[in-house]
Amino acid sequence: LDDEKVLKIESEISKLPNNKTIEFRNCYGMKSKNIRLLNGLVNLFDSMKLNTAVKGVCARECALLFMLGTNKTLLKPDAGKATIVVLHPLLSDDNEFLVDESKRIFGLIAKRSGGKIPVSFFDQLFEVGDDIGGIAIYRESSSPETNAFYSSGRKSKPAPMPGFVLDKLDIKKE
Repeated sequence: LDDEKVLKIESEISKLPNNKTIEFRNCYGMKSKNIRLLNGLVNLFDSMKLNTAVKGVCARECALLFMLGTNKTLLKPDAGKATIVVLHPLLSDDNEFLVDESKRIFGLIAKRSGGKIPVSFFDQLFEVGDDIGGIAIYRESSSPETNAFYSSGRKSKPAPMPGFVLDKLDIKKE
């Protein structure tokens, strides 16, 4: 997402209050680290109680917006592809963690889940070693115990986060 697309999304959503579902398709976050624009979208998603859906990959700021959905759905991917939500902490232009801003959004996500997702679920995100590290939530998992996997970065093999199946993460599968 670039600043222009963010402003367009914000404008379209506010014009169509009956539009209840936002679908993210292969969305890799914002090109700029414009926290003001992101916070505007966060507040809009939170206040309008929008449903969210993902098809393909949804990462960074887009993943945080997806997680703010009232009803979150991972859609069936195109053949040979996967549907994955990849959570990362917010970063400054200098690639420093924006801890307060990240924790505010994590708190809103936890609240929106009705207690299903504890704020502690996000704690490992501040331990990543590079811009690739994060928590990946897969629509289809190789483990019956979890759909969430943590990686500290490029050289780290993703580790399962036991107990975080889609239902526990307040996410549906379609």
